[in-house]
Amino acid sequence: MEAVIVDPSKRGEWEEYLRDNEKSIAWQSFDWSEVLAGHYRFDFFPIAAVDSGKISGVLPLYRIKTLLA
Repeated sequence: MEAVIVDPSKRGEWEEYLRDNEKSIAWQSFDWSEVLAGHYRFDFFPIAAVDSGKISGVLPLYRIKTLLA
């Protein structure tokens, strides 16, 4: 198993994992990053645990740029 930053071209695999996982929540979606982009400047790091070439966990990280940073 390895942790990787998911390329936007693999967005479908990410979203499929979320659809198939009953414990996923909306803010984990790539779509949520697009909602945030309309209101904030930020960096999005979609990190996934990949096992045998298949996503087995996700960790979407956001670094939001504020007046202090």
